[in-house]
Amino acid sequence: MKILIVDDREENLYLLEALLKGNGYKVVSARNGIEALNELKKGSIDMIVSDILMPKMDGYQLCMKCKSDDILRKISFIFYTATYIDKRDEEFALKLGAEKFIVKPVEPDVFINIIKGVIRDVEKGKILTKKKKPILKEKETFKLYSERLIKKLEKKMLDLEKSNKRVKESEERYRTVFENTSTATVVIKEDTVISVVNNQFERLSGYSKDEIENKMKWTDFVIPEDLEKMEKYHSARRKAGGKATTEYEFHFIDRKGNIKDIFLKIGMIPGSKKKCGFFNGHHQAQAGRGSAKKSSSKLPQYSGKERRWHHCC
Repeated sequence: MKILIVDDREENLYLLEALLKGNGYKVVSARNGIEALNELKKGSIDMIVSDILMPKMDGYQLCMKCKSDDILRKISFIFYTATYIDKRDEEFALKLGAEKFIVKPVEPDVFINIIKGVIRDVEKGKILTKKKKPILKEKETFKLYSERLIKKLEKKMLDLEKSNKRVKESEERYRTVFENTSTATVVIKEDTVISVVNNQFERLSGYSKDEIENKMKWTDFVIPEDLEKMEKYHSARRKAGGKATTEYEFHFIDRKGNIKDIFLKIGMIPGSKKKCGFFNGHHQAQAGRGSAKKSSSKLPQYSGKERRWHHCC
């Protein structure tokens, strides 16, 4: 018994293939209806287990193609879906000629029993796949298919709107925390350009958000004497498996050329190549070097025009 499984998700194909092979079935797979038809042209397929929502050609269209073909209609067709779960979806699937309609999730032993049940029914003649054709006329099929598709798209749009609303609420909460933290904080893109700053960083730097965001690099706020050290840290961070400290001190220069002792902590933002930088001008690590005022007085002073270096870190 060779079963063709059709699903656009690799993880679904993997799990279904493992389950079927573990129960003694031969398995071939396809990621959409077009790939499935190409597999079917090779012959020797005894059953099709297909998802519905797929790109290029969905499960409904694949079933229509199979049940309209004198040879392919002999193959048992089972829908296995997690998206089309309405009773009318099942009714339409059975009218297209499908033998079974299974809604995910279902326990593995239950799924295998359904597969075995279809095979027994075919062997006993209870399911006459050789004669089974769609009971719908072409015009009615198109009408019902369009209705099911529109219904699903409407649900997807509604789900998307709800998801977007949750994302917006989450972003608003994040922005509130970001803006109200007592630490000067920035979000830094991969090319070192600062994409977002909070109010505390405006105060620390003397620049406005409009002047900084997506225009200035965070290296613009580092004196030249400290840049080599910073570049080494970030070079190590870029290397595969490289280790670099995420906390260090450096000398920060503001709009007026004032130099400040700063303790910097860098953290990667999960799922992105962006980093968060937290700038603290009153960290206890400064105590060993004397006060910020005292240590800063030994360093050269820079004007705003002298500080636009273009180092990459």
